[in-house]
Amino acid sequence: MNTLWLYRVFTLALTCIFSLAVIGTSTSSAKHLGQITWERLGSSLAHPFTSWATMVGSGTLATSVVMLVLDYFIDGIITSAIAFEILWASVLWALWIVVGSRAVSDGKTLFGQLSCADFDRTLPQTASFCHELYLVSSLAFATFALLFVYAGVLYAVCCSGFGAAHGTPVWKTSLKNRTKYQLLL
Repeated sequence: MNTLWLYRVFTLALTCIFSLAVIGTSTSSAKHLGQITWERLGSSLAHPFTSWATMVGSGTLATSVVMLVLDYFIDGIITSAIAFEILWASVLWALWIVVGSRAVSDGKTLFGQLSCADFDRTLPQTASFCHELYLVSSLAFATFALLFVYAGVLYAVCCSGFGAAHGTPVWKTSLKNRTKYQLLL
């Protein structure tokens, strides 16, 4: 085992944990928003951030788990190639920016300059929704940062040229199969 492979496992595991938290929180937010709008307007209303958060969180969770399991049990699989992982991580961090930005935008639209504490006594469901909305945005931006740095590290590994001396193209190598002499860190 080498440092970069352990970094990969740590990053993907933490991404899975954050994704699971986002899925649960956005589902709860959608439920609270539905109750609030039903009581106030007589119809249920959903905000796009809950759909985006659930969709991106589910996709990230599923693909991260599959990549970790496949890499652990099968050597040389395409999902472990650095070129594939750079592309995959870049797509995911872009989607997490959308989730975080959408949650912040919806929060500003719904609550304006009010803070979540303003609703604690008068409208407790609205306060819960407000806290959940900002939790989703925080987790989304944290997940974006994890994946952005991970993609940057992978790109740096590729640009360093390690692995090419052993006859394997750098883009096709896996972090798992790198020796301690091929490490960037």
